[in-house]
Amino acid sequence: MAKGAWIGIGDKARKIKKSWIGVDNKARKVKKMWIGIGGVAKLFFSSEGIDYYKTMTLGTPVYGNRGASSDKYAFLVGGGYNNGGVEYGLDTVEAYNASLTKTCPTGLTSGCIAFGMTGAGSSVVIAGGISYYGLRWYAYRYNDSLTKTTMEMGYSPANPSATCAGSYVLVAGGDNNTSPKTYFDTVVAISSSNTVSYANNMVYTNTRQAAEHVGGYALFTGGSVNRSVVVVYNSSLTASSGTELSEPKYSHGASYVGDRKYAVFAGGAGTTNSVTVDAFNSSLTKTMGESLSQKRFYMASAHLHGMAIFAGGVSSGERFDIVEAYDESLTKKILTPLTLARNNFAGASVGDFALFAGGATASVTYNDTIDVYQSN
Repeated sequence: MAKGAWIGIGDKARKIKKSWIGVDNKARKVKKMWIGIGGVAKLFFSSEGIDYYKTMTLGTPVYGNRGASSDKYAFLVGGGYNNGGVEYGLDTVEAYNASLTKTCPTGLTSGCIAFGMTGAGSSVVIAGGISYYGLRWYAYRYNDSLTKTTMEMGYSPANPSATCAGSYVLVAGGDNNTSPKTYFDTVVAISSSNTVSYANNMVYTNTRQAAEHVGGYALFTGGSVNRSVVVVYNSSLTASSGTELSEPKYSHGASYVGDRKYAVFAGGAGTTNSVTVDAFNSSLTKTMGESLSQKRFYMASAHLHGMAIFAGGVSSGERFDIVEAYDESLTKKILTPLTLARNNFAGASVGDFALFAGGATASVTYNDTIDVYQSN
């Protein structure tokens, strides 16, 4: 295990946190260093760590908010909040840059919860959801200039999923938020120029899936109709079926490791709730990662320093402060816990930071805490 490396500066030993080396006239970050001891290479330095950094505060206590990352910002969006004893959806968009400076661009058209959200290079896309006025059929794109573009999707889903297939953002599935429930198999494709079209419908109607992309493919996994299915869309928007998840699940976490070496799907709700971690590489081959330490769903997910992070969650009425990170070998590392055990909250990353914000705790439904983690 790496112990650390120090350098003498002004007669004081200073711990080395980051290191670079010149290769072909370019500065390359050094991830690990070894030293020979007794004819054996011993790892003595690694920059591949994540530490708790500090606590920040959202503008409004919320739960059910969502997060996603563009190239320059971590976006924390919407959610439910308490207004005089009545729950409303929040229309606020908070964007944090790599210095953790917050900017609030123009908000959503109306407050919203239960929407889909994904990063898409230099932008993020927010789609569907529930507002005070009912189901929303709008999608919004915020770019790295924090300019908002509004699009009409032609269908109004609660709890859809969103991710990328090539240059497209795909918004898939969801439900009508009424009883009896109607589940959707619709897939909307939003081009980089914000043109809205339809891809082929999913094989099944579904809601509360987890979505991520790898190797140019969009993967929509699981779903609350007791599904273990994996529906795949390529960059031409052709649909196919992938290897199924290890068990049926919904409301599970999704992130990725490395430079999208694997799309990773963790935990989830189901008959017994889940600790399993399914990972898919760019060839869509499935590998099992090390299991979560606790069954849980409604986690917040993020990606930082090449690692997939899954934070918080709930199972059998108990909320958790657990934070677990997976590296490229799908090995688990336990990080410093959240300051509050909570579920149904937002995760996003920017620069050297991952942010986990909002959520419901055992004592309050609405929470404004942002836990910030830093790569070292």
